[in-house]
Amino acid sequence: MNIKKTIAAFCIVATASLLIITPPAYAHNPPHHVYLIFRRLTQAVLAPFQGVFHDGPINIKNAYVAEVWEQEKPEKRGKIENKIIGVLRAPGEETKGIVGGLKKSADKLCEATIELISLISSD
Repeated sequence: MNIKKTIAAFCIVATASLLIITPPAYAHNPPHHVYLIFRRLTQAVLAPFQGVFHDGPINIKNAYVAEVWEQEKPEKRGKIENKIIGVLRAPGEETKGIVGGLKKSADKLCEATIELISLISSD
């Protein structure tokens, strides 16, 4: 049983290292350029939703845990004042998630534009 976990962990690490080491592949045929354009446009449209519904709540949770339970002195942990401050930080943390999603959306739009230029210039 333990050997199966070891093999699975090795396969995951090997796959991740190959994905990190390999350079990005660039398309040279028009259908692949079109595919990449639509893929990047889809990512650009969905990135703000990821910021709102995924990144924002994770930021809120991490900020609350840091504010309430990661105090230096043990007697300050879990106090109602810290819980209130943790809750008051939520709008700012959600805003950070939204801005991060919009930034990712702009990045994906730029990548789609680069693919469009590559398609037009017959790269």
